[in-house]
Amino acid sequence: MTIDADDDSGFAFTLGYRFQDKLGVELLAAQRFEHQIRLNGSDMASIHHLPPTLTLQYYPLGGTDARVQPYLGAGINYTHFSDEKLDGGEFELDDSWGGAAQVGVDLLIDDHWALNAAAWYLDIDSDATATLGGNDYHADVEIDPIVVMGGLSYRF
Repeated sequence: MTIDADDDSGFAFTLGYRFQDKLGVELLAAQRFEHQIRLNGSDMASIHHLPPTLTLQYYPLGGTDARVQPYLGAGINYTHFSDEKLDGGEFELDDSWGGAAQVGVDLLIDDHWALNAAAWYLDIDSDATATLGGNDYHADVEIDPIVVMGGLSYRF
C-alpha cells in the first residue's frame, strides 16, 4: 500500500529583523496550502495546512553592508491543519509542532533592495484519525516538506 500527498505552491512572505551584525530572526508566513492524498495512486482525501515558521538566523560573514549575505537558520514550525476530507468517511489531522532548518542568501542591489533565495526544511508530524464504515484507524503522518523560495526584499 502506497500513500502519497501531492505538492503545492503558493504565495509566501517573510518578515525579518537583524538585531546584531551576525544574528537575526525571521517569520515565514504563507497562504494555506492544499494537498490531495492518494492511496495506491487514487485520490482518497484532501487537507489544507498553514505552516508559520520562526527561525533564528546566523550570518557568518556579518557586515550588514556586505553585498552577498549568506545565512543559516534554525527554529520552530507550527502547522495548523483544516478542511480535512476523506472519501466515504471522516478524517482529522492533529496540529503539529516541529523543528525547522533554513539556508539562504541575500544579494544586495542597493541600500534598501535585495534579491533573496532561501530553502527551509520543516519537521511536520501529525497524528491522523480516519473513520471508515464505523471503524477508527490511527496513523502517524510525516509530511516534512522542503520549502523553496525566491524573492525581492526591502530593508528599512
